[in-house]
Amino acid sequence: MSDRLLYSMSARERLPIEQFNVMFGAVCEQPQAPVREIESNNPRRQAVRLLDSLGHCEFDFDSWHVWTCPPALVLLPSYGLPKALLTGARSPALLGKLKQAVGKRRSKAVLHIIPLRTSGIQLPALVTIEAMDVETIETIAKESGVAADIKVPAAWRMVNFSSGLDEIKAAVTFIDRADINWQSSLFVPQRLTFVPKAARDPAQLQLVAYKNRIDQQIKHWLWDGTRAGETDRDWGRYLALAAFNFNVLLYDDRRHRLAAPLTVPLPCLLARALVLCTGKVPLTALIGQIPIGAVPSGHPIQIYEGVTPAISACVARKAGQTLIPAGLEPDENGVINA
Repeated sequence: MSDRLLYSMSARERLPIEQFNVMFGAVCEQPQAPVREIESNNPRRQAVRLLDSLGHCEFDFDSWHVWTCPPALVLLPSYGLPKALLTGARSPALLGKLKQAVGKRRSKAVLHIIPLRTSGIQLPALVTIEAMDVETIETIAKESGVAADIKVPAAWRMVNFSSGLDEIKAAVTFIDRADINWQSSLFVPQRLTFVPKAARDPAQLQLVAYKNRIDQQIKHWLWDGTRAGETDRDWGRYLALAAFNFNVLLYDDRRHRLAAPLTVPLPCLLARALVLCTGKVPLTALIGQIPIGAVPSGHPIQIYEGVTPAISACVARKAGQTLIPAGLEPDENGVINA
């Protein structure tokens, strides 16, 4: 993918997801199977989530469109010199302007362009500017024609803007319903995944995904006995986990790393907050033979780097989770051993 997909998307502010599928398939030379919200761990779906978390675009699966964000330099949390990350739309011309503006200030600023790759997916390069002061970054942004949001780290803006689990649950309208005769799958907290044709327990708050027979779209109902309400897929999983008191967010306070199960990704604003701690995509690893918290052995996880204790605590609180202490240093086989 490199930057070519983002260059193509940047030519339009808004485009149908079907067109994104075509672009993705052309750049990545993969079969053009459609992106579906139900898919959470295939390469294309991972690319969708990562492009969103990096702040380049936003996917709306209700209107079935993708919106490319305007280009901006946003502040990263830092203990040293201020550092800003380029998010949103980009083009070769824009990168040229940034290089020129930074080049005029070689004694005060440096431009870093680092390739990003994860799970075989080549993502748009990580572009950051490190400077002696925020005023220099603001001047570079103005000369380059991009916005500058560098008063407060973007990670804090995202996590504070995000709703919390209690607010999400309060927004669900539960009404008496009869189950519908559509293809369905039940989210099973013990396995951290959806299981087709699994029996629902009326005594538990549970999440069920239904596939519309006509348009193949997915609807998610949160069941509470005989009452159910529609909810978001990502938040719905964390509501189900909270009902079972299952904690799945792991934190390494020595390395400042936070991990979430790959099959239970954090809702978009919280995931974006974690990525915008460094601008790097999360690492993928496996839990070893001993489960950690409610994450079973052998389960895949995503590890976010550079997450301060304060941000990690806020993310956990918003997700209705209690952080599980863990050493998040994969061995040579990519396994986390408790």
